[in-house]
Amino acid sequence: MNFRTTTFKMNLFFLFVKKATTVVVTILLGLLIGKTICTGSYSPYVILFIILWSFLYIKHKDLLFFLALAVITNTLSIYNPDFLRVQGLFKLRDLLLISLLIPVFYEILVKKGMDGILKSPISKAIFFYWSIIIIIGLYTIFAYRTSINLVVRSARMYLYYAIFFAVPFYLSDKKRFTFILKLTIATSLIFTILYIIQAFLPKYKLFLAPVMFCPQKVEGYTFVRSYVSSGFSGIVFWPLLAFISIVKRRSLKILSISAVVLWTIVFLISMRRTSYYLLPIGMIITGLLLPATKRKLFFKEIIILFSIIFIALMIVSFLAFGSKTAIFDIVSVRAQSGIEALITHSGTWGYRLNILARNWKYAVNNPLAGAGLVHPRMHLFENLPGGTIASGDTALATILGTTGFLGLIALLILSATFFRRSLYVLRNVSNEFYKAITIGFIVTYIIMLLTLPTGNSFIEHQSITNVALMLGLIEVIYMLDCKQKLNKKGANNGFIDRSS
Repeated sequence: MNFRTTTFKMNLFFLFVKKATTVVVTILLGLLIGKTICTGSYSPYVILFIILWSFLYIKHKDLLFFLALAVITNTLSIYNPDFLRVQGLFKLRDLLLISLLIPVFYEILVKKGMDGILKSPISKAIFFYWSIIIIIGLYTIFAYRTSINLVVRSARMYLYYAIFFAVPFYLSDKKRFTFILKLTIATSLIFTILYIIQAFLPKYKLFLAPVMFCPQKVEGYTFVRSYVSSGFSGIVFWPLLAFISIVKRRSLKILSISAVVLWTIVFLISMRRTSYYLLPIGMIITGLLLPATKRKLFFKEIIILFSIIFIALMIVSFLAFGSKTAIFDIVSVRAQSGIEALITHSGTWGYRLNILARNWKYAVNNPLAGAGLVHPRMHLFENLPGGTIASGDTALATILGTTGFLGLIALLILSATFFRRSLYVLRNVSNEFYKAITIGFIVTYIIMLLTLPTGNSFIEHQSITNVALMLGLIEVIYMLDCKQKLNKKGANNGFIDRSS
């Protein structure tokens, strides 16, 4: 064995030791934030967790990132939030996030790497958003003379925007990016199939662990609405729809059509009225964003697609209710009831409008911060549902009530930056695969903004994780496309981002 070979192996060994030490220290620091996670019956889980995390960090960073996101967003609802619940400031998902981020910010702050991502206009918008949240948090502490702990508990979901910086760190090359995309699509397909089966099973025969069951009777048919988390796998629906017309590979086209059919059935049998209105809107926007040469073909394929969906729904309806038209009757009644609820301010939509009207007053009284980042344990709003002005039923009301117009402006600036950046990427990338993903993310973001009055977009850790993931993937797409162009020219010395 020559000297050069020995030196090379020694360098590999020391690199391994360095990485392993970094990972172990990272995990211990993250876990020690919780007050009891490292003591008592949790100790075996902690040891196993450190071993698994260390192995994946060294060998499969992309898989580590995927699994962490799956737990953070409770993908497929297979994770019980009470399992290994951390007593103290952070929950287990927060510790997972911190464990993901420590190597990222070590790379940025100590090794001075990832310079391109810091210069991105999206990173600047996120830092601005964080600064606004910090200001509102300080206002809350001094205005109500409350503890930092409770304010951090109310604001910690905004930390999940940091996943934007983790994406290019863990998915730095095309191989990792493609691997994660395939895993996410596979998870998405598994979710849709299990959800469709679960929807027509008795309550106690579970494939998926729902947040809650809600039996409802419409048009003489009784169905059970189950609220199940698709996690971050849900962000692939609109990109898959764009794949249908853009991507030429037959296998990917068939996969896309199958996934879109299954997801559309899920949207319809979930009985969520917003899905009925936003589905056609999203399809129209997708068609308009496609290149002019693909647009006509896309709308033709959508007609064929809906014919397949119509037949599939008839089969599902007959198997579930013994009638081919039962699901169509239920969907029709649910869609009409949504419009009536908006007009008469009744039902769940009327409830959301009332919360929005109430929180609008908080924002008007204090435009800079609303009522502040209040927590139920502050006992300031005990006369309100849940003891707080925040509501998971309407994101717009929560943003206005807890951060005022200043928080809403910060969100709009972030959104405008995303659209500017993603449209720039869409115009400049040459890879059709990347174009389809970019179009899908633009449509997904628009849908999330449209659901602000009736959903939990931008106010819960799962939703913010999905947003941050899309923001980061847009940057990775641009980076990979630039590398591909440079490779074709014979230059492999990185890329220069001139868009910011």
